[in-house]
Amino acid sequence: MDRTTAMSLLLSTYVVFTLITGVEAPPWAYGALVPLALVIGLSEWATRHLREDHPSLRVALRVGAVSAALFVLSLIFIEWRVGFVFALGSAALTGVMGFRSVSLAPAAPGMVSRLHERRSYLLAHGLVLLAFAAALYSRLSEPFAGLSREEMRLLSENLASAAGLGMTGLTIALALIEYGRRRAELGARERLRALSLLGMTLFGVAVALGLLRLWNPVYVFLLTSVLVSLFACHASTAKEADTLGRGALTVTTFATTGILPTVVLAYFAKQQPSFAALCVAASALAAALAARFAPALRDRVFPHSEPWMEPFAIARRAAIQTEPDAALAGALVELSSLSHRRLESPCIFRFDPPSVTLVDLAGYVRTESAAIPNSITDIAKEETQAVLTVEALDAVAVRRPETRAVAAWMSDRKLRAVALAFEGDTAVGMLGLPLGDRQDPLALSEVRALAELTQLLGGHIATSSQIARSVAREAAHRASEETATKELAAVQVELEGARDRSEAFVRALAARASIAAYSPTMRLALEAIDRVGASGAPLTLLDAHGTDPLPFAARYHLASERRSHQLLVFDGRDSTLADLSLWRDPTASPLLTAKGGTLLLVDAHQLPKLVQAYISAALPAATNLCVVLPRTVDVLMAEDRLEERFADFLGEQTVALPRLAARPEDLRALALHHLTRIGLRERKKPIGIDASALEWLLEHDWPGNETEFESVLIRAALAMERSSEVLTRQDLLRGGFTRR
Repeated sequence: MDRTTAMSLLLSTYVVFTLITGVEAPPWAYGALVPLALVIGLSEWATRHLREDHPSLRVALRVGAVSAALFVLSLIFIEWRVGFVFALGSAALTGVMGFRSVSLAPAAPGMVSRLHERRSYLLAHGLVLLAFAAALYSRLSEPFAGLSREEMRLLSENLASAAGLGMTGLTIALALIEYGRRRAELGARERLRALSLLGMTLFGVAVALGLLRLWNPVYVFLLTSVLVSLFACHASTAKEADTLGRGALTVTTFATTGILPTVVLAYFAKQQPSFAALCVAASALAAALAARFAPALRDRVFPHSEPWMEPFAIARRAAIQTEPDAALAGALVELSSLSHRRLESPCIFRFDPPSVTLVDLAGYVRTESAAIPNSITDIAKEETQAVLTVEALDAVAVRRPETRAVAAWMSDRKLRAVALAFEGDTAVGMLGLPLGDRQDPLALSEVRALAELTQLLGGHIATSSQIARSVAREAAHRASEETATKELAAVQVELEGARDRSEAFVRALAARASIAAYSPTMRLALEAIDRVGASGAPLTLLDAHGTDPLPFAARYHLASERRSHQLLVFDGRDSTLADLSLWRDPTASPLLTAKGGTLLLVDAHQLPKLVQAYISAALPAATNLCVVLPRTVDVLMAEDRLEERFADFLGEQTVALPRLAARPEDLRALALHHLTRIGLRERKKPIGIDASALEWLLEHDWPGNETEFESVLIRAALAMERSSEVLTRQDLLRGGFTRR
């Protein structure tokens, strides 16, 4: 309804009144249009500052304001029948709009408000319309049942008073019913509570005026019903629902301390006209003092309407610090006054890493790991200011089963509400409030104050989380470093042990080359091997049939700087070594396996030339190479059995293994060594050799070298008699020895 429509309605109403009365309207009737136009103008201005998401409520307020304005105008002509009709009609219409506003009272967006079912309260509408219809019928109908016209007028006025009183009571009753049903809805609870409080205050004042007969009850009760209905429309459409409660408390305080004393003084002045002047002065003074001190009296009379606002304000001041941990600790210490019960304390949750900071019973702030439900963030974002309360969870637990886990978690933690803290658009943590000693749910103003506090703490929580993550990473890295250090130490110990075992094995193997090294030939060969090993150059051993080259290769390995690493032996006759891809394999290549040690190639001339060339090109610098060949490098090259680059890589460091026939000085030591070993194994005591048998051995040319020599001694020792302790010529002959 725009201003043009409203003014047209006013003008048409005035014309109707003028035509019905049949006389020219008195001058004061024109003045009645001023407050009427003022009411219409104020209602139009107010509707521009109302909630935009409830157009039906805006329509209800505008219709209620226009009908209230018509009611004010009709009071001027209430003595006429048409004025009385307009008064009842406008009051009834205002009441219906008030009922509708109560049933449609909006709440802040949240889970509960979305699941709320609206009620129409058709029975209340019917009772009000029936009461007003009875009053209207008694005024418009002809006298009956022996009643005079004056008595009919009084009856209609009484019925109108009862209708106004009943409409006021029903409005208050509906507000209380809705308040009980919607206690968990932020915004709706504040609106309905303010309406109930203000309605009961006006109801009490109206009853006092009616009982004391200071004013016509028709005017009093109808006007009260209109005022309560208008406030119902306003309470349901106001944008800031949290300010209505304080305003209603202020009006209640003023009515109790200012209006009621004025009513009593007015009644006293009516009964004692001589004290009328004094009563007027006293009532004016009482009203002035009540208006002046109403807010202060309100805070004293109703000090705990929003009990957690002050702790929130103190916590905000404590949170204004640059150090994040100090700010969080200060806020928690100030919020600890919300509850004095054991095991209940405010806490701050961090999502990454999952942890909680709280104040213990001794008043100290501590941080510990915590399990946080994964769904709590999504559920809390649905609530007003991202504040989730236990009342909201209890209200939707039946229809939304996914909220039960969060409700159980908050119950275990003894929390009444949690508020999400954001860093930008990302939730970084929560502020949890304890259950405390209060029974009422959090008010909308407290929720907004809590959200402001949490927003202030959001940056601190984000910074603290970053520090906690850095500390956790540092601790993890330190632990990983310690574990790696321990593992490295264990591996080093194991490696040292393996190296010691490998070196011990190589030394035992090399000792076989030094069993009998008295002959010049043997000594020269060993000295040459040691010299080449110390230089790190590749060594070529010329194999003699029946002589094991491994002890001499082991001596070469021990003479080098890489004696602590492994000695790896590969036979060139192995068919798997002929595959070039094996030597190029980044993990299984023999070159990589032998890196840092010594690579021994027996019969290297049996390898394909591509493999030989690759070895000469890809052998790691930190690897020794020893090859065993049956003939010299030049001879094998002439036979086209060695690759040229491989031959150049081997160089001229060649040592021919001495034949046994060239070592007569070593035969006696070798014979005693082998016979001692054979005797200990077979007879558990050493075996000797006589001079004649040794003479035969010295005269033999030994084409099979050490292998033949050891075989002869084994067969002769086994052919000896059990009682004999010295090997003789007969034993050699019985063992199959043939002089040559």
